[in-house]
Amino acid sequence: MDSIPFVETQLHIAARAGHIQFVNEIMLLKSSFSWKFNPQGLRPVHLALQQGHIRIVLDLVKMDKELVRAKRRGGLILLHLASQLRDITLLAVFLEACPDSVKDFTVRSETALHLYERFEVFEFLFRWLKTKIDIDKLQTILNQRDVEGNTILHIATTRNDTKTESAAEQGDVDLLYTLIKQNPHVFEEMDSIPFVETPLHVVTCARHIQFANEIMILKPSFLGNLIPKDSDQSTSLYNMVTTE
Repeated sequence: MDSIPFVETQLHIAARAGHIQFVNEIMLLKSSFSWKFNPQGLRPVHLALQQGHIRIVLDLVKMDKELVRAKRRGGLILLHLASQLRDITLLAVFLEACPDSVKDFTVRSETALHLYERFEVFEFLFRWLKTKIDIDKLQTILNQRDVEGNTILHIATTRNDTKTESAAEQGDVDLLYTLIKQNPHVFEEMDSIPFVETPLHVVTCARHIQFANEIMILKPSFLGNLIPKDSDQSTSLYNMVTTE
């Protein structure tokens, strides 16, 4: 089997089926199988994660920490997959086992931060980066652009709930509180982004006084937030003063 580039080994089969003891035996006998691609471009650890066999994933990583950085089809590694799965516990395990994995990117030039599906994941990864790596490396990761030219901050800005913008444009306070009920972290998501157009920016331009007052009660820090460069980096206060 070692001579075949892409092959379904016994380790692939056992990992997919969730047979922990068999997986561990194969790793003792032929650990090189853990790095083999099957015809679908997946390694055994990826099959185990795909099927939800977390114990097998953890056992394999414990036996070979570098498996955290083992790429599968699309260039995805375990850290990327955990980000997509919204699993902070797995993210913590993978980062502890292999901290350098945070710098790895997919064939689309995406890091784990580009791929987050839940704000708590973005927050966890961002905090980990700020405490574990120096400022130059942090800046490099934050400036990493995917194939569409988006940095992590672009992605985070885009993923802000556009419904809040719509509520601000309409001055709809009831809709605002409905959205907060659906996503209690919506304002925290915006706060984590250095330059972002908040509902307060939108509503001050639209001159919806009641809505602006509600936002000021809920999130007064929005008053000093700058919006992106292509929007002249205005604050909400500047909008209030300059909008006729």
